[in-house]
Amino acid sequence: GNLFAPISPAIRNFPVVIVVHHAPAVVRPGTITRGHCAPPPVGPRLKMRRQRKLFLNGFEEYLLADDQPGYRKTFAMDLTLQGEVDREAFEVGVRTALERHPLLSSRVRRRGWLRPRWIRALDIPPPIHWSSLGDTFPADAEQGIDLTREIGVRFYVQVGRGASRVVILVHHTCCD
Repeated sequence: GNLFAPISPAIRNFPVVIVVHHAPAVVRPGTITRGHCAPPPVGPRLKMRRQRKLFLNGFEEYLLADDQPGYRKTFAMDLTLQGEVDREAFEVGVRTALERHPLLSSRVRRRGWLRPRWIRALDIPPPIHWSSLGDTFPADAEQGIDLTREIGVRFYVQVGRGASRVVILVHHTCCD
């Protein structure tokens, strides 16, 4: 079938859209393909040392300062996959990735004239919105990510009819 789905109007307003069409061939540990998921490798859980203050660097401060309502520094990745994504495996994979990526799993705290800093937010569940393939995206999909209120990534997963679509919104400050 044709895997090239039109870009959703909900993400059309973001400055960068990457459309990835994936035809899986091999199952690797942690890979979701054709409705099956090989379990991720089991290893020691990462231990968090005493959290030190992590201030934004100059470029991150610029991206945050340039982030305005209506002109958010958020970009979207739109992935169309063969096979239906396993919800439990996907959620475990996202939580594991966020534990290992300090900026994607953090919010920004501003305190008066002090420099803004990253605050780990592992206690906040990752925003993963599930729906049926072809459904409209929720209203918040049109809004950029506000790092002072939420972590720097959001997931919209649509599953059905032997295919899946994953839209990932990421704030540039977390990954550039």
